[in-house]
Formats: sequence, C-alpha cells, structure tokens
Amino acid sequence: MKRPKSAEAAARLEMMRERIAKRLDQLGKDQFAAAEEAGFDRGYFYELLSGLKGAPRKSNMSRIATVLDCDPRYLLGLIDQPRPDDDDADARQPASLPLSGTIEAAVWSPPSRGGDIGIQVPADIRHLGRNQTARIVRGNTWRDLGITDGMIVISTADVPSRDGDLVVAQRRREGDSGTEVVTTIAEIKRGDLVFFEPDQARIAGVKSDVIGIVVMVVKVF
Repeated sequence: MKRPKSAEAAARLEMMRERIAKRLDQLGKDQFAAAEEAGFDRGYFYELLSGLKGAPRKSNMSRIATVLDCDPRYLLGLIDQPRPDDDDADARQPASLPLSGTIEAAVWSPPSRGGDIGIQVPADIRHLGRNQTARIVRGNTWRDLGITDGMIVISTADVPSRDGDLVVAQRRREGDSGTEVVTTIAEIKRGDLVFFEPDQARIAGVKSDVIGIVVMVVKVF
C-alpha cells in the first residue's frame, strides 16, 4: 500500500477515497466501467480505493470529477456538496484566471499598478477560484527556485502559510510620491518571510505582507 508523507495528507487521501466510493454508489456506477469511461485502466478505481494507488495526479482530478458528476473540490474536501449551487458565484470554480499583474524584484510602483492584462491561464482546481491570483514573472531573480522570466505564478489566499512554503508577498514603503509597493516571492522560515533578492535585508519603514501561497507555476511556450 502506498502511504502519503504526513498524517494530514493521509487524512485528505482517505476522505477522497470515501467520497469517490460514495459517488460511485450514488450514481450506481461500476468502478471498472467508470475507470474506462474516464480513460483510465480498468482497475484504476479499484487500486485507488483499496490503497494500492496513491493520490491521483492533479491532471487526473478533472477526469475523475467528470465521470463522477461532481466538483473536483468536493473530492479534495474543500467543499461539502458534490455540486455547489450554480447560482452561487462564490461557489463556482472557474476553468481559468485572468493574468492580473507582475512579479519583479526591486521594482517599486504605486499600489494601483497592475490589473487584468487580458490573458487567461488555468486555475488550480484544488482551491477556490475567487481566492486565486495569477501574475507573470519578470526577470530571473528566482531562477534557483525553477521560476524564470515569463513564467506565470498562481497563488491562493484560502489557506494559511506554513514553514517551507513559497509565497507571493507585497512590500510597502512610503516614498516621496506616497506609498509604493513591490510584489515579490519569499519563503516562510520559522514563521517569518525570507526574501530572495540581493537586498533582502530589512529596510526601515517597509512593511511586508503575504498575499498568497504559491500553488502552481505555469511555463508559457
């Protein structure tokens, strides 16, 4: 049996298995036929439900949710109903997000800078769409993290940050023309923000806040 790395991950996986089994029963679907319908090997659901297979890849979650006629977030334990009310705008999960700003080290600008750039990128199905933000990276400050110029970073504000998380952060300072901000990437260590820029030392008068946890990085071809 494949075991997840932590008790929290094990609990999430067990909930997913329970909800998949429940949906199969509610829909009256045979697990072998459902696996073939989703485009998997015939024994996919059997191995998943019996513990022979670990957590599904993100790329497979939408296929599982489609064949089980439910929202992927239900299987992930993020919502309690298989299909949230279609009239509830907060409950709907968008397939894509607008690109709404940039991440660029040491580039300070007025807080109003940014906004919808007019490009759509895939949303992360594990999190509420309304809490996700997509930004394009400028420069190679974060190359050592595998994040390079032109990549798109998707972050979410619906879960708290923990040690070891990469986060999108915003630093604010008072300049000659008023408040200025810079959006950057940092790491949580011992509950504090650690920045990757050369000038990562604390600057007097600068306040730093976490905007969201990095949940996905998209390479644009």
